[in-house]
Amino acid sequence: MNEVERARAENGEILQRTLEGQISFIESARRVNGLVEAAGFDRLSEPFVTFVAIDSQTDEIPLGNVRELWHPDAVEKHGAEWDRAEAWAKQFGEKGCRDGLALAQAG
Repeated sequence: MNEVERARAENGEILQRTLEGQISFIESARRVNGLVEAAGFDRLSEPFVTFVAIDSQTDEIPLGNVRELWHPDAVEKHGAEWDRAEAWAKQFGEKGCRDGLALAQAG
């Protein structure tokens, strides 16, 4: 398996897990953005520009291990805002996930 095939397979896995609810849409956007060019796609073309938009609109939201480093009071203060951003990312990004998954699997 070459680098392009590997990146497409990883993108496909990320997008599938996102649609199944295992990965947040914000995290997915960040991860897909990191792999899209290695997978042989233009990040500013459909559907991948969707992930660029999600990432750029939510780049201040901490995820995973980074969020765990935040003080609990700060997490509580910003939690509702972060939840709204995730809900927006899901609504905005669900079609992009499906379309990106189809491209990754067509590869």
